[in-house]
Order: sequence, then structure tokens, then C-alpha cells
Amino acid sequence: MKKLAKACSKYEKWKAKHQPNFKPWMYAEQMNPKRLNPEDIGTFSAEETLIASADSGEATIRENSVQIDDFVKED
Repeated sequence: MKKLAKACSKYEKWKAKHQPNFKPWMYAEQMNPKRLNPEDIGTFSAEETLIASADSGEATIRENSVQIDDFVKED
């Protein structure tokens, strides 16, 4: 808590040196989110999702049911 209090007490001085007008939490137009690429999302099995949601645990989801290689692109 002491470290947090110390950091907070110096925030005003730090912010004055580092983009004092940049406040995306107040001004949404300053946010610059990345565009979503639908190809990066991949696919899923609706049946497997329903089975998994019926059970509160993760035990029903098979290991390696999502192939990571589908999401990793070679440069």
C-alpha cells in the first residue's frame, strides 16, 4: 500500500511530462483500438460448447480440441 500511495502522490508531476492531454478514459475519441480480423478468431464446435456449458467444470473439454497451429501464422 505504501508503494501505491507514493506512486499516486507523484502522478500529477509525472502526467504533466507525459502526454498531459491524453486521457482516453475521459475522451473516447482518443482510443485507438486494433481492428478485429475475423480470420484470427478461428472456429469452434457448438456441440462441444453446449456440453461444456452444461457442466460447470472444464473436464468435458477435450485436450487439444482447439488446434493452436490454426492460429499461428508463419512469417
